Amino acid sequence: MTLNHDGHRGTGVSPRVALLSIVAFWLVYFAIATIRSYMIDFGHQTEMLAARAFVTIGSMVATYIVYLAMRPLAGKSLAVNVTAVALLAAPAAVAYSSMNWMAFRQFDKQVEAEKAREAASRKIVIDDRSVAAAREQAQVAIAAARDAIREATEQAKAAAEAKAEAQREAAQREAEVRREIENAQREANQNVRDATREAEQARREAQREADRARREAYRSQREAYAEAMADYKEGLREARQAVEEARRHGVNIDIDSILASVPPPPTPPPPPAPAAPAAPPAPDTTKTQPAPPAPSRAPVRIEVPKPITIPTPVISEPTPGTVMIQVGPPTEPYDKKKEVGVVSQIADQALNGYFFFAAWGALFLALSYAAAVRSAEREAAGYRAAARDAELRALRYQVNPHFLFNTLNSLSTLILKDHRDEAEKMILNLSTFFRTSLTADPTEDVVLAEEIRLQRLYLDIEAIRFPDRLIVDIRVPQELADARVPCLILQPLVENAIKYGVSRAKRPVTVQITARQDSEGLVLSVEDDGEPLGEDEQLRGTGVGLKNVADRLKARFGSDAACRYGPLPNGGFGVTLFMPLIRDDV
Repeated sequence: MTLNHDGHRGTGVSPRVALLSIVAFWLVYFAIATIRSYMIDFGHQTEMLAARAFVTIGSMVATYIVYLAMRPLAGKSLAVNVTAVALLAAPAAVAYSSMNWMAFRQFDKQVEAEKAREAASRKIVIDDRSVAAAREQAQVAIAAARDAIREATEQAKAAAEAKAEAQREAAQREAEVRREIENAQREANQNVRDATREAEQARREAQREADRARREAYRSQREAYAEAMADYKEGLREARQAVEEARRHGVNIDIDSILASVPPPPTPPPPPAPAAPAAPPAPDTTKTQPAPPAPSRAPVRIEVPKPITIPTPVISEPTPGTVMIQVGPPTEPYDKKKEVGVVSQIADQALNGYFFFAAWGALFLALSYAAAVRSAEREAAGYRAAARDAELRALRYQVNPHFLFNTLNSLSTLILKDHRDEAEKMILNLSTFFRTSLTADPTEDVVLAEEIRLQRLYLDIEAIRFPDRLIVDIRVPQELADARVPCLILQPLVENAIKYGVSRAKRPVTVQITARQDSEGLVLSVEDDGEPLGEDEQLRGTGVGLKNVADRLKARFGSDAACRYGPLPNGGFGVTLFMPLIRDDV
């Protein structure tokens, strides 16, 4: 891969991208300004739209000129580019402000004329010949207003007198109601006191009758008790006499036990309980009850005087020879000193436009640095590809000297043994092998059929060295003949099979090359059935050759390829390569 280092770094944004950014930037400005104008409703939208389009197109041209001035600075430092944007935005802003002033100057004049007409429409003109009639109409209106005011004053006085009379009547009615309430309260209190007195007298009479009945009952109880006690004592005396009589006749009777079984004599009745004290009379709560509220006053209705109607004076149309009368606040007289100059207007607009161009300059710098980052990424990808190609070339060139060294050793042995025919055949096969392998690009892939052909040439060379011990078995399906593999990827594997399998054996050894397809991709295997290797020999067998193959697969396919090797169960050694299946037509 060839990289061009002579080009100017940071060529910046392409003209197409720059032009699109300019158009998009100012179209956004045009849309925002138009929407704002419709929302505020300035009026004259068609004229303003045309003027705004003119300013937008002119601003696009000015911005493109700024872009052309910025192009030579591509690749410079950020400070240089920011300074250039700040300086170039000033003249562009002046150009933008000038175009804005020219586009909207006619529109401003039209707006000022409309304002003048509106101010003039506020003035009322009156014919000087009808001034006397207008004065008379004004006097009539003034007299009507005075009459209306006088009538309203009289109506107000009448309403005030009616209100005062209504208030007096309400006060009198309230006083009468209060007197009636007080009289009713006094009568009620007197009735309550009379009823309370009669009830107290009846209660005292009933209490005296109850006391008399209790005393009679107590006297009857005392008499019954006295009679009962006399009977008891008489019976007791008779019983004692009967006991004494029985003792005289020799019968002993225990009088005490008999008396114990006799019921005791009745107890005397208790004296009558004293009469309960008389309850105090109920308090007279009617005296403390508040008087009911006075009835609410009747609302007083006051008639509102009718509005005063003042006749409108009749104003005739203006005619020649009329005078002007200003209605409302007078307008300020035109002062030429207050007129803002063109330079001041352009400078004021240029300050706003400067920020527009500065904003686009910031956008341009962002696009420039984004393009520089993309260019650096492409350049880094090129460097990575070049490094990968160099790595593949280096790994490929590690194969050729190693193979050449072994082949020359074999050729030297044949010459020493005076095997001229075998040496001549080996030289021809060696020249054919190197002519074929060296003309191919080591970074490119070859079809599997070509790779197998190169290995056959190598095995033919080795067959001259080991005519009785080398047996070659190649099994490649026809459908895999067009599969793409790295050039000479099988060479180190076949060479190791000859070196560690065939050369050490005393019997025929088969070197087998197979190709098959599985679910992951292409699988290539190189196996021999030679004598088993010791641990040291296995370590030497995984040296330059296998490491070279694993590194080439990793550089070509990354993690999609793998290399597995080790001794076989029945003796010998095997190496299997896994790689993606790439057809010749892909």
